[in-house]
Amino acid sequence: MELTGLPLLVLAWVLVAAAVVATGLLWSRYRRWRLLARTASVLFCELLLVVTVGIGVNRADQFYPSWQVLLGDTGGVGGGAGAAPRPQGRLDLMLGQLSGAGHRAAALPWQPAGWLHWRLSSAPSVVVPADYVKRAAVSFPAVVSVLDGATPDAKSATAATGNTPDAVGVVATGSPQTLADPLSSALPTDLGRDLRVTTHGWALVVSATMLPLAEHMIRKNTSRYAALVVLGDVADPNQLTAIAPANALAVAVVRSAPVPGRPPVPLPAGVKTIVSANGLAWSAAASWAIQQTALPLAAPMVLPSVLARANAPQAPQERAQHGPRQ
Repeated sequence: MELTGLPLLVLAWVLVAAAVVATGLLWSRYRRWRLLARTASVLFCELLLVVTVGIGVNRADQFYPSWQVLLGDTGGVGGGAGAAPRPQGRLDLMLGQLSGAGHRAAALPWQPAGWLHWRLSSAPSVVVPADYVKRAAVSFPAVVSVLDGATPDAKSATAATGNTPDAVGVVATGSPQTLADPLSSALPTDLGRDLRVTTHGWALVVSATMLPLAEHMIRKNTSRYAALVVLGDVADPNQLTAIAPANALAVAVVRSAPVPGRPPVPLPAGVKTIVSANGLAWSAAASWAIQQTALPLAAPMVLPSVLARANAPQAPQERAQHGPRQ
């Protein structure tokens, strides 16, 4: 039974109702222990009610999307001296099975718990680097794309994500009903649980119509995103000015080739213009965005004893932790 599933919430409310009914039926019994029984019954009902309300709040906001996360088990498996943890997320296991069978999927459907509450047009997809499985001790930055149905190459964006080495690609198709809060909180949390991703140096690629949603995602994750790329002209370029300085972002806008006699709307200083044909807009955006992300990181060493683990030096990073790629 899933932690965020409706059956668990319904079961919890049934238990609350049963406890209240039982308390009422037994209220006048247990003569000698009546006061103690009444007190215990009321406290038990209150405890069930608090737990049930907590389950409902967690289902709505996805604070703990699974029992595994609630129990603090991220799936890491400790090794001996010098060994690196091997996360065993849901998609890690799937990718390992595909690799063992000699296959590599160009894209995997990604359906974390609660994704239906994000109100996307369809389930998002993820793509990992070709050597993701082999580099089991490495965490990768992510390039998150939130596109609308009008984006010319939205359908091919998932496949094109496979051409972004050293980064995990996420492609989601949004709609006017898409909610910003789940994409701001649940998406990074769920992705970090299912795949090996860093907590910083990500890039965000959005259609121009999704810019308000992108602004919300960035403001809720000020240390996570390093770059923002917008596909298409922005109705109000001042929106870009409002986002970039507050978060020290690298910002770019992908535009079509200018039409003679129709000069493009000027962009704020510091915002890069990328000119591309409509059918290649996403590819151009991803190529630039991947250059702004942080580079993959090797995991810290894991030693057997608690004391040694506390004092163990980290393994050398595979590449620099901060700053865009050179």
